[in-house]
Amino acid sequence: MLASLKKKIKDKVKKIWRYPLMRKMKKEGADCNVRILASNCIGGLLYHDIGKEFTSPTINLTIGGEDFIKLCNNPEYYLTCEPVFEKTSPQGYPVANLNGILIYGVHYKDFDDLKNQWMRRSRRFLEHSEQEILVMTCDSFLTSNELVEKFHNLPYRKVCYTKNPVCPYEEFVYVPGYESSDTIGDLTRYADYKGTRIFEKYFDCIKWLKNEK
Repeated sequence: MLASLKKKIKDKVKKIWRYPLMRKMKKEGADCNVRILASNCIGGLLYHDIGKEFTSPTINLTIGGEDFIKLCNNPEYYLTCEPVFEKTSPQGYPVANLNGILIYGVHYKDFDDLKNQWMRRSRRFLEHSEQEILVMTCDSFLTSNELVEKFHNLPYRKVCYTKNPVCPYEEFVYVPGYESSDTIGDLTRYADYKGTRIFEKYFDCIKWLKNEK
């Protein structure tokens, strides 16, 4: 009860604090109508920050690198498949199996919640076939040179955040501060007093969405 109340208060304060930034982003992103496939939560947060309906099922979840590449190479097929229950993770969140692709529902209360949201947003993705597909990930999902090459060869505009200052391709965006870490850190954290997230600070997401970058 107390934890729930604290979260509500924190979310309210955060909403007020970030209001000027989000108002600006929503205005600049008003004509950005795209479908974002993301291997983690950054895609959903970007949708949220520009005030757009989720036209992708990859919201509030993660998908491993190899499986994510598989999904991106054939979304029209995989998004017609129905997820089935795989297991409950040790952390308590549901894991679904989409014809061989594992979906880790890290922000879902149970499998039914994950399945229902996935199916609903998949239908929306397929219904908006006129919209461009964009892809987002970070190098902690691309754990081999082979996966880096497969990501690079995806037939979409894309971005991969990396802790490596030497980027292999132009779609890789260097995020400083994680060079001594095993993997890149949490890109959804806030980077400045305005409430800009780390993934928004080091890459102009709005220009990218509008194909101006």
